[in-house]
Amino acid sequence: MKEVVNKNSGKTPPFDFNKIKIVIKKSKDKEPEVIYLDRKWAKAHIPHFKQVIDGVKTQEGIEITLTCNLEAFNFCVRYLETEEREREQMITEKVAPNNCLSIMVTAEFLQLRKVAHHVTQRSFYKDFVQIINNCKLNLTTLNPRLMQDIAKGVNFDQILNLRPRAEKDMFVNNLIKLMIDNILSELQCYKCAQCNLILTKE
Repeated sequence: MKEVVNKNSGKTPPFDFNKIKIVIKKSKDKEPEVIYLDRKWAKAHIPHFKQVIDGVKTQEGIEITLTCNLEAFNFCVRYLETEEREREQMITEKVAPNNCLSIMVTAEFLQLRKVAHHVTQRSFYKDFVQIINNCKLNLTTLNPRLMQDIAKGVNFDQILNLRPRAEKDMFVNNLIKLMIDNILSELQCYKCAQCNLILTKE
């Protein structure tokens, strides 16, 4: 996910200073989409944008260019605008195996940990194998914190279903390593002085 921030303080503003102009670049061969968010709302609800605009004066316009999935970005905004009690239903209706991971990645980039966690818990784990097999993203670049969340929620039966990918897919190998590290960190391990075997307390 890439980002470019531009400020404009000319006498003739290109847009309302109370708004943030978000330019979403979807791909090289498609026209970008432009979204306007209320400046105060974005600062209050999206931690990443708060960091970006904290030092920008109120009389300066802000344009942020993102290279990301438009549907995922819109989902994150709608999630934040939705009442707490209605968010579960929203995930049920809007999140599917073909968009789940894009939403998680976008939410993580925007530092919306609650959104990423909710989608991961509610949709990602149960459809894990299907999502990974159909994914077109470069999974080796996933945020380490998101990788750790995935490692804590999937099981080895699901990983076995990805065995054909393991030889050439670093994502699967990295995930297995994280899962093993998590298991070992929860166990009390001992080394046998005679045979050097690693044993658990049990």
